[in-house]
Amino acid sequence: MNKFFIILILAIYSGSSQSASLKQEALVDNDHIKMGDIFDEITAEQSQKQIGKAPNPGESIILNSKYLSHITKQNKVEWLPQSDNQSIKVIRESETISPEAILEFVHKEIKGQIHDEHYRTTLHQTPEIYFSKGKMGELKLTEVKLSFNKAQFWATLNKIENGITTKKYKISGEVFPTTKIPVVIKEIKNGEIVRTEDIDLIEVETRKLSGSVITDEKELVGTTPRRTPIRAFTPIKQNEVAPLDLVSKGQAVLVKMTTPVMSLTIKGKALENGAIKQAIKILNTDSNKIIYATVSAPGVVNIETPAMNEVIG
Repeated sequence: MNKFFIILILAIYSGSSQSASLKQEALVDNDHIKMGDIFDEITAEQSQKQIGKAPNPGESIILNSKYLSHITKQNKVEWLPQSDNQSIKVIRESETISPEAILEFVHKEIKGQIHDEHYRTTLHQTPEIYFSKGKMGELKLTEVKLSFNKAQFWATLNKIENGITTKKYKISGEVFPTTKIPVVIKEIKNGEIVRTEDIDLIEVETRKLSGSVITDEKELVGTTPRRTPIRAFTPIKQNEVAPLDLVSKGQAVLVKMTTPVMSLTIKGKALENGAIKQAIKILNTDSNKIIYATVSAPGVVNIETPAMNEVIG
């Protein structure tokens, strides 16, 4: 046979034979694995052949060389493994729900069972939940059971895709009542006064509060740290602060009196120390009469209406 024709026949034969190439890794986004998910350099018809069920969302499987050889032979794809250990990992693409989102969902659902706004929910173990990519997914809490004191709960968390429950998770957790307490939003040092604008409210577990923690914002306004600074966003104990004296004994003060018809300001002398909203003795330096007035600002006191005559007198 002419050498030219031999070369031509070999070229035609090699052109008609196509050797497939195994991918490094396969990502699938539906319920079945196709040839085209794991092999390159195959025909369009071959790539659409289904070869098995895909792993569950968020999971993966390994296809070994024996299985790969079987499916290539079955689908008339030319491919030989490079070794007996050759394999491919098939990963199911998915959308993950974060642990924080799961806890928030459970918290809201438990809220309807407890009928209390102020509580915190914890889970003993947070399940890993994956939804198929591109599918409509939602969660539903069923079979909720509470302990006698409503401190613990058990429930079933249902994963629903396209209206169908695809997986159920048994969950359990604890419920803790919470209390809102005032804290400072910045560090306050001794001698600095705590003002209303320095305060914010945080929610803490009631069981972790001692009886000495300040729970009323009014108890904190106008105070100063006794010794060490108050740290930001930290519960404050009653013995950690004390009212800050805005008026000192012997200090000259302004005595203010306001009524619907008149306003009066006179000079006076403090006969004792006084913190914000504290009533102290004041000497009217014009009449030498002693009155009681309430400290309202540094060096300033206010008097009640019945004391008006004494001030003027």
